[in-house]
Parts: sequence; structure tokens; C-alpha cells
Amino acid sequence: MLTLTFAFSFVKPAEAISRTLISNLQNLVDNKVVWNTDPTTSLIGYNFGKLSLAQLQAYVDSQTDWRLVFYMYAQMMKYNVVKNQTVIKWALDNATMLPNGLPVTYYYGSTPTYLVHDRYAIQGYYYAQEYNYETSKWNSTNAYLNFQWASQHSTGYSFLWLYGDNTTSTISYGRRYYDECAETMDVFLRFYELGIQSALTDALNVWNWVNNNLWAGDHFNYAYGWTNWECESGGFSQIALKLKYYAPSAGNITRVTEDMVNRYIANRWASPQWSDSVVVHHCPSNPQKRLQNTLMAWSSLLGNYYHLTTAQQANLTGLLTGYGSSEPAWKMLYDNSGLHNASSGLFRWVSGGTDSASATAAACSLT
Repeated sequence: MLTLTFAFSFVKPAEAISRTLISNLQNLVDNKVVWNTDPTTSLIGYNFGKLSLAQLQAYVDSQTDWRLVFYMYAQMMKYNVVKNQTVIKWALDNATMLPNGLPVTYYYGSTPTYLVHDRYAIQGYYYAQEYNYETSKWNSTNAYLNFQWASQHSTGYSFLWLYGDNTTSTISYGRRYYDECAETMDVFLRFYELGIQSALTDALNVWNWVNNNLWAGDHFNYAYGWTNWECESGGFSQIALKLKYYAPSAGNITRVTEDMVNRYIANRWASPQWSDSVVVHHCPSNPQKRLQNTLMAWSSLLGNYYHLTTAQQANLTGLLTGYGSSEPAWKMLYDNSGLHNASSGLFRWVSGGTDSASATAAACSLT
């Protein structure tokens, strides 16, 4: 049986722990989730000890979508798994490529494109190099040069998807700081990891544009044509810090911590990105509550803990342990967020959405 491990244990909220809540969470992970039915539950299931590494890899190797194979093997790299060359070569064979050498990961209507959300697909060039297999099809230099050309001819050096002729598309209200900017920046960082040195300069071009155009003085605006607070900040922070790792001289990196503090910590639960203890899509115009971005936010907040001032750390600890009449974050997620269905015992990804095993697994991973 799984023993729940509290990610927030460093604040030791022993007096506040509800034994009934722990029992309910234990029931969720033991009886409500089938652990090998989708990528989210399978990865969390491995981390919870509900799947062995061999079972996780067997699930991945059974996939019939090359994109999932690349995505899952990219995730499993941290577990030092021995890659199944046969499966990876199958994925390399079965990917469809655009004329510019990038893989087709998304269709806009019936038109094939490469979507920057699918940045994990760049892993295919690494596998082609590693196995010296399909290197003409998966030519990283050719793909990079076309991606770079599109970036240099696109406002903000970023876009949402790229067509085979190197024309691009983005959201109507301007480049968003995460969906277009951060994810394009991360694609360049992945090309840099493939040994293409100039890709780091391209990533810095995106970052500098973000700082020159989206910084509002205490946070990053949602998009060039849309201000205020939007839910993807945790992911933006992670990619910006990755840029700092490869380019230590990158300027304004402290802004990502300032951004996170003002969104989530400065006024504790009254900070603008929270609604009933979970992340709200866009403050103030879209009050939809989102579990996936709550998970993203906590990952970044805890990762930034030692970069915070003593007062900021105290506010963050207050969210985790409870303060005044406020309950601890993990208890509010269960009791007050509106994302938990008391009847089914399951969680949903977004307010107004449907219950799912994957959302339930993700919610349990926050406790």
C-alpha cells in the first residue's frame, strides 16, 4: 500500500493534519486511479510506487503514437531508463515531417504544422544522432535553420505554430509570455542542447523581447495585447531559469522570482493568481480554476524557496501550513477549491470540467 509523502513536510504541519483527509487521499490513490491508462497517471504512478519502472516502460513501449513515445522517453530520462531502441526507431520512422524538416505535431484544420507546445518532439533529433538512424529525415541543422528563419521574421522572435513553408501563426491578441515566447525560447534551448551554439543567442532574443515588451513593473503581462495576470507563470519561470543556466549573463532573470512573488506570495491567498487556493486562468477576466497550473505553480514556488526573502518565505510557509482562519494549502485543495467532487471522490482539471483519474493523480501528487 502507498504511504502518502507530503511534499510540504519541511514546514511540519503536524497539528493541522486531518487524519480523515489522509485516509480519504489514501483511498483515492489505492482505489480510484488506474495507474497505466495515460501519460500523467503512469508517470505519477511510478513516483508513487504504484508502477515499477519496468511497468512504466512497458506502457510507453505499447504506444501507437510516435509523439507519446518521444514525450514519455523525454520524461523518463531522469530515471536512467535503458531506452528501447526498437521502439524509438519505430517512432523516428513513423513521424511525418514538414518540408522544412520539423515534425508534424499539430493540424490547424487540415494543414500540418509544428506546434511549439510539442517542444519535446525535438528529442527526435537527439535519438537520430544517438543511433545514427534516419539522420537525413531528422536533420537537426536543417530544422534549426528553418525554425530560426521563422523566428527572425516573426514579431517577438516567437510564434505558436510553424507551417512547412516557414510562415507562422500566433494568437490574435499578440505573443503570450508563455505559450508563444517561453515555449519558442525552450525550443531554441533544446537545439542548443543538440550542439547548435547559435541557438542560445536566439533564445536570448526571445527573452530580451519579453522583458522589453511584457514586463509591467512587478509581473509579466499575459500577452502583448492583453495585460494582467495569467496562469502559466510557473512554466515560464522554469524555462527562464533554464536559460540562466546556459547563459549566466542573461539580464533581468530576477524578474521571474519577483513575478512569482507578486502573483502568489506577497498577499498570500489574496494574491491575484489564486482563487480558493488554486490558480485562476486570468485575473480578472477569466475566473476558471485550473489544477494543472496549480501543480505548475507549486513546483516553481518550492523550487524558488531559497531565493525568497525571509518575509516571503514566511508568507509561503503560511500558505502551506495555514494562517489565521485559513486552512493549509493541501486541505483547501481537497475541501474548498471546487475541483474535488465529494460524491465521486475524484478531482477535475478545471472548474466546470469532468472528473478524471489523471486529475485525481495530479491532485494527490500535491499532498
